[in-house]
Parts: sequence; structure tokens; C-alpha cells
Amino acid sequence: KLNHQKAQDDEKLKVLEEQIAERREERDDPTINEFEKLVGQYLKATPQHQSGQWRSLGGLDVSCRRKVRQITDYILITSACVFVIEAKCYEGKILAEGDARRTEWFMQKSTGAKIQIKSAFKRNPYDQLCSYVDSVRNKLNQIKVQSGIRIYGIIVFDLGADVSEVSRQIGGNYHIITLDKLISTIEEIETGCNNFLKEEIKLSPKQIEDLLCGRPLIKGIKSGLTKNKVNLVNQYGARAWGNY
Repeated sequence: KLNHQKAQDDEKLKVLEEQIAERREERDDPTINEFEKLVGQYLKATPQHQSGQWRSLGGLDVSCRRKVRQITDYILITSACVFVIEAKCYEGKILAEGDARRTEWFMQKSTGAKIQIKSAFKRNPYDQLCSYVDSVRNKLNQIKVQSGIRIYGIIVFDLGADVSEVSRQIGGNYHIITLDKLISTIEEIETGCNNFLKEEIKLSPKQIEDLLCGRPLIKGIKSGLTKNKVNLVNQYGARAWGNY
């Protein structure tokens, strides 16, 4: 019995070591880091970002639990919606073993060789992104802001990737695209959200950023929020950022 327990413990330790090694490899891979930087440069170079109409956060931990980290590549904020963006530096044909929502993804090279796409311990990038989007939504729900903020997930691959196979299986508020489609996709979704919310009170991108980062709202910013609503938001803001 003791030998069986030791074998189980050894197997768990081996899995943990593999996960740590994979995470370290992802963190230290200069190609991945450079692509993430490139995505950030694309966002910040837009007229919307430079004018303050858009705001972006890089490397934000959106986890609601202290012992779990969920580091997003980028969060792009507009007055009508929030985009959680996951950057994947892979070229070639992007395929799934089966259902793109439930099975592993891999990149197929022109030679036919397959490379598994890393997804931070999740089954695939879609599963990874869903967990990030859920955490962002939970935070805003906990803060109890009734502002109609919509949250979208985007997985962006390098220009040399063919994402058609996985993209056609993913719909709703999730989009699988290449870098050249990133800005136009965001603009199209934002326009739709603005039309939908034109009669509703909106928070400014700066206010939404403050909420996501656990900062108190600055009173006096044009938001339509009453004094009591601002106080309520500030009261729940700290709790929603994992301080409970």
C-alpha cells in the first residue's frame, strides 16, 4: 500500500515538474515574448488608443483567487466593451485533434510535422481564453456595475498561420484571427456595441480600467453614476480583486 502511494506521489511530482518546465519555457521563449510585444504595439499605434478612446493593460492577473494566477497577454478597453486578447506565436495550419472547443490544438508545418500549442495548463487556447474571460466577467459582476459592459475573447496568431479550421468551430463572443485582422475585428465589434448601448449610461475606458485594477473610481468623471453608485462600486472593488 505504501509503495502504491509513493508511486502515485512520484507521478504527481513528475507532472508538476513538467508543468513548471513548460511554463518556464513559455516565459523564456524570446519569440513568444516578441510577438506579444508586437501585438501591444499594434494596439497602441491606433488613433483610438492614442486619443484615449481605447486603453490597454498588459500582463494583468485577472484571477479572483490568491493562490491561482491568470496572466492575460492584453486587455483592451473601450467604453462599450472589453477584449481579452491571447497572443499565440505559431505559423502554419492550426488544427484541433477533434472538437476545437474540447481537444488539444496543434500547428502543422508544411512538412506535416505537428507541434502542440501551449495553453497555460488548459486543453487548448480557447479553453485558456474562456477561463480569463470568465474571471474578468466575475470581477465586474462582483463590483455590481450595471453598465452593460460586454466582454469578448480574441486569440490572435502570427501572420503566417491558417486559422480557418479552428475559427469556423468557434463563435459567439470568441474570435480566432491573425494579426492583420486584429484592429478591424475590434473596430467592428465596438461599433456594434456602441449602437446597442447608445441609450445606456457608459463608463469611460479609464473607469473600466480602474475597476479591473481594483482602484477607486474618480468622482466627477462623466459616467452618469450617482454618488451612491460610485460608493458601492468602490466598496466592492477591493473584494473583486482577490482581497477576500
